[in-house]
Amino acid sequence: MKMPKEEKKKIGIVLVLYKIKESFLCNFMKLNSEIINNYIDQIFVITDKNIKINNEKVKLLVYPIEMKQLNFSKLLNYGIKRCNCDLIIKTDVDIVFSKEVIKSIIDTVVDGKGITYCCSNINDIRIIDNVSWESMKKRKGGYGACFAMTKVDWFRLKGYNENLIGLGGEDTDLFERASHLITIIKTSKYPLYHLKHESRITTGEGSFWEKRSVKNIKIARDNLWDNNQWGEGVGRQ
Repeated sequence: MKMPKEEKKKIGIVLVLYKIKESFLCNFMKLNSEIINNYIDQIFVITDKNIKINNEKVKLLVYPIEMKQLNFSKLLNYGIKRCNCDLIIKTDVDIVFSKEVIKSIIDTVVDGKGITYCCSNINDIRIIDNVSWESMKKRKGGYGACFAMTKVDWFRLKGYNENLIGLGGEDTDLFERASHLITIIKTSKYPLYHLKHESRITTGEGSFWEKRSVKNIKIARDNLWDNNQWGEGVGRQ
């Protein structure tokens, strides 16, 4: 008796390109072209303006109002909620994937089980072909380079904590909350690269790119994220 064929899971990527140069997205598409062509069904890009991108898999989502200060959580939730794929990968525009990472997502992620990956910083894309993954230093404290769960689990968690503003802490908060609800695997087994880029300019407290990692982690611990309207708080800046 023939077993029924398992239906192919639709895979979506969500990333933020808010007040970031369009060339970053072009570079992401170019460096990840093989992965995108062979494995990815949709890429949801949250931006602050309309941009031209000639790829039918890319869906641009212009955030409805201008942010006075960065809130990555709101931007990511806006995209995650609208991504109609079975598996949703949150990543950054400066990340380069390997086939091994994508295959492990397909093989691992089911309702109740997600996965996050440690990446390695590189200055030049040519390093990938000349240096073994095993010998590279990993960013073991990082969670945000690639976080993959089913859409069901993203909704169970109500996405990212929108109480957190500025740079840092939102992925740590998500990991901690997810760990209480589902099984989260954290691994550095598969090649995932963070490509060095120009630094964002910060001018201290209140600036658009303010670094708030430590403050945000304290806020997350004191006030657990529990908002029934997650991803739609566009009017609360």
